[in-house]
Amino acid sequence: MNVLIANRGTLLQLGMLTAPAYLILPLCGANPQIFLVVFFLGNAWGILSHTEIIKRLGLLENVLITPSNHRVHHGNQKHYLDKNYGQVLLIWDKLFGTYQRETEPPIYGLVDQLEKQTVWNIQTAGLQRLLKNLRATKGLSAKLRVLIAPPGS
Repeated sequence: MNVLIANRGTLLQLGMLTAPAYLILPLCGANPQIFLVVFFLGNAWGILSHTEIIKRLGLLENVLITPSNHRVHHGNQKHYLDKNYGQVLLIWDKLFGTYQRETEPPIYGLVDQLEKQTVWNIQTAGLQRLLKNLRATKGLSAKLRVLIAPPGS
């Protein structure tokens, strides 16, 4: 893990589209210095949550996205899919039913491996797979399920 890896993303995430809170805070009058500190601390916690060195953090496991809680997010086992989205607090995952405690070491990676390892394919594979599934699905309600259902369902 290094800073470049920790701050990776796809071309589709340009402009912080996946972090609307960071776009809303300045518009709500948040002090720019506070905004930058919160942004920095959130990223720092996100980087620290990717360690394998720290196993469990006691009572903090029930409140924070710890390394143990975050490892689940990267696991490709069925019971780990679509779980533990939070970056700092667990409350949102518990509220929306997406929390899963680490019960076994996760197997990291994609559910389905990429056919080609080109930059374009790596950047767009998720979107390509979604569009392919939408084209193969008949009926509006079935297409909507493709958009909101968990992977593999």
